[in-house]
Amino acid sequence: MESRIHKEFNDFTSNSIENCSIEMQSDNSFIWNAAILGPLETPYEGGYFFLRITIPEDYPIKPPNVQFTTKIYHQNINPDGKFCSYHCFWKDNWSAAKTIRGVIEYIIDLLKNPIADCNADHNFDDINDTEKFKRTARIWTQRYAM
Repeated sequence: MESRIHKEFNDFTSNSIENCSIEMQSDNSFIWNAAILGPLETPYEGGYFFLRITIPEDYPIKPPNVQFTTKIYHQNINPDGKFCSYHCFWKDNWSAAKTIRGVIEYIIDLLKNPIADCNADHNFDDINDTEKFKRTARIWTQRYAM
């Protein structure tokens, strides 16, 4: 299993995702840190968002645990940086054929296209006001991700 983790890491670093970097924690290959540049034409544009990826001992049978460590205002991510588990493919539809690269690609897509019916934080008062939501997300990006 650890050889798969190293293979995935090496594959990722040799063929990286645009505007994304990843590093393995030096003392623990089961913990990765990723940085994603907010996608263009989103409220997250220009922000740097950091993620912690914790790989379980029984990976790839079980999915990695992924959490934003940068504060982000997003309807599918709660204030602790955890994802709405209803739609996240690594929770509900995980298979051993999926990879951490695929998880990161999914997260980038989620920043561009939030899932409307998956509200991770039910305290958003502007969830139905798209423009207000985008304004708040931009403010949080400028405040916490720059």
